[in-house]
Amino acid sequence: MANGKVPGGSSTGSRGPSGEGASQSPPADRRRYFHRGENRWLINVPAESFHVTAADEVLSTTLGSCVSVCVFDPRLAIGGLNHFLLPHEPAGSDHGEALRYGCYSMEHMLDELVRMGAVRSSMETKVFGGGSSPLLGSDVGNANIAFVLD
Repeated sequence: MANGKVPGGSSTGSRGPSGEGASQSPPADRRRYFHRGENRWLINVPAESFHVTAADEVLSTTLGSCVSVCVFDPRLAIGGLNHFLLPHEPAGSDHGEALRYGCYSMEHMLDELVRMGAVRSSMETKVFGGGSSPLLGSDVGNANIAFVLD
């Protein structure tokens, strides 16, 4: 590994973060695999989830109108990536704090980064996704982007 960190030491959220620990054996999560050519873990972050790590891992996802926000604290080399579908929970919905909504996804991911020692004022972000989809009947992609920029 480039920075000498061992695989592991990460958290993945489905509603909130869970599980930590360093391990060199393959984790049970099938969205995570060790890439021998890269000599590090590659983690696919599916919709309605996030992954936060201090390990030398590559985070990836596939987007359309969904948005992923990559957040990194360069001081401590702690970062994360989320993948959400909509900016806010629709009125009258009882989904609770579902990570499909950016308002909850961002909150949970940032809270986990801070819990791991990251400082909000040091964090750098990149935003990906927000494509246009005529199948959705509305401009969900632009609404997601507007939410993140706000």
